[in-house]
Amino acid sequence: MSGVYNKYIRNKIPNMTKTQRIMNRIVQVDNFQNMACCCSDWAEFVIELAEWGVDGCAKVDFDDPELDIPTLNRFIKAENGYIREVA
Repeated sequence: MSGVYNKYIRNKIPNMTKTQRIMNRIVQVDNFQNMACCCSDWAEFVIELAEWGVDGCAKVDFDDPELDIPTLNRFIKAENGYIREVA
């Protein structure tokens, strides 16, 4: 029975990319969102969080090669208060 339940649960969870998971986590965590509002791009955001000892979120490392950096750059720029993008 647990196999059927696990299959059901997996099918109900949206399949997000690593980039989308990070963007959602930034919106969910006040400290991340506050820092995103102060940064001009993804690289600056990563540097600022590294000063706190944070090198990833949502079970994704910030240097993961699968991340869509141009999308993250647009997202960080949008978090400056003008546009809100959530995956």
